[in-house]
Amino acid sequence: AWTPWKNVGETTLEAGRDFDQVVLGISLAALKDVCPELIAANQAWRNMVEKIETVQTQAVQLWLKPDAAGLGWDKPPVMLTSYAEPLDTWADLSHLIPREDWPAENGPRNIAYFCGPMEDPPFTPPYSDHDFPERELNRTKRMAADYFAQNTGHLWPKATMPGTQSLDWRLLAGANEDGVYYRANANPTDRYVINAPGTVQYRLPADGAGFDNLYLTGDWVYNSLNYGCIEAAVMAGPR
Repeated sequence: AWTPWKNVGETTLEAGRDFDQVVLGISLAALKDVCPELIAANQAWRNMVEKIETVQTQAVQLWLKPDAAGLGWDKPPVMLTSYAEPLDTWADLSHLIPREDWPAENGPRNIAYFCGPMEDPPFTPPYSDHDFPERELNRTKRMAADYFAQNTGHLWPKATMPGTQSLDWRLLAGANEDGVYYRANANPTDRYVINAPGTVQYRLPADGAGFDNLYLTGDWVYNSLNYGCIEAAVMAGPR
């Protein structure tokens, strides 16, 4: 949304000539920018975009030289949540290592994905502020440095600096920039759709857009789970 790319023109597609049906899969927070005409014409759409909340998220992924046991984790591979905020979810995704391309002499034996909510800034700048995504990414990097300085030892007691809870960053595989990936999900399409109490009623079903030949898809569509995951997006279609 904050891209410096310039507009290059518009193309008009005609129903019945260029297409028959439209499947809208862009996520909820971007709809006000993508289809304001539909929102203005339909109260159910206005309720959906105004009453269902979204939040920024952030993630830090680590490629580490020791395996889980070498880090001090003495249990089976895990997907764990409700840990320390803001990176309250950790998944051991070391099974992906064979799918990646690492030099044998300095490759990882563990892949750790951490993710969680990211507090919105006090003011969301206009899309003309092209540096906003980079500032949010830098905010995630600062958060991660503080987070792993305080919360590593509880999970990985063998991966800390002596006498501290702080991650020993020398355990990263490859060069430091190769062994860590940061992400701040600030773009409207990337925001996580919250299932707050009393808001399920405002989710539209896949076949309930209220406009001819328009169908909806995504984890923000009404489904039997109603929270943000790929399973919810898949389940939104079959009815």
